[in-house]
Amino acid sequence: MEKGNVSANFSIKSVGGENTVISGYASVFNIIDSQNDIVQKGAFEDTKAENIKLLWQHDTLNQLA
Repeated sequence: MEKGNVSANFSIKSVGGENTVISGYASVFNIIDSQNDIVQKGAFEDTKAENIKLLWQHDTLNQLA
């Protein structure tokens, strides 16, 4: 198992108007993170896209999308 950090690389596809599209990885598979957690492939198979929230600094009171 690989141990490492994932960069915060992301791209902004559009700005302005009514919609801003942000693209990137919220989680990666088979990497031991700084808390020694590992996300296994398939962990999100039953996740519905409409249930995913984008939070600022994991703060549920500060939802970005």
